Amino acid sequence: MKKKSTIFRIFLIPLIAIMLVQSAITIGSLVAMGTARTLKEYSSGMMRRLVENRQVVLQNEMNQHWASIKEQETVINELLEKFLDQKGIELEDLMLSNERKSQLLEQLFPKCMDILQNNSTTGLFLILTDKEDMQLARKYDGFFLRDSDPDKSPINYTDFLLERGNKQLSQKWHIPLDTNWTTYFHMDG
Repeated sequence: MKKKSTIFRIFLIPLIAIMLVQSAITIGSLVAMGTARTLKEYSSGMMRRLVENRQVVLQNEMNQHWASIKEQETVINELLEKFLDQKGIELEDLMLSNERKSQLLEQLFPKCMDILQNNSTTGLFLILTDKEDMQLARKYDGFFLRDSDPDKSPINYTDFLLERGNKQLSQKWHIPLDTNWTTYFHMDG
């Protein structure tokens, strides 16, 4: 017995055939025109330009931050010269005395806290080194202050942590010690 063709079969088979032809034409045109390759090149080019733009923005921000900190170098140098004049010593004599180094760091610490608080940097460190000894692995005196929230500047320095430095500085200025705190900077030379 022959089955009768239903309207469903009469329309279904041509519809499937038309959809297959249409899909083949669409895929063929995409492959022939290189659309996939063009889209990939375009997206990678966009990503590359986005990265380059972000790099320029970051470099400009860092240069601005460094410039504002670099201006403070003269202030620190003036404080150092004033300290040496008050004590009547030379820089070489200062580096030989742990007590004098501690006194100098105590005098520089408040100014460095002000510098850190008035800039949007996340940290500031000061290390006392000797030109001849920099090749050697050893401990160096200094301090490293970290600002956990550089966008805010509370009056009592509550967002500061002392990462490195003398604990007397922490006690005097009520700056908490970080969990990784140590007194000295350990360097390999």
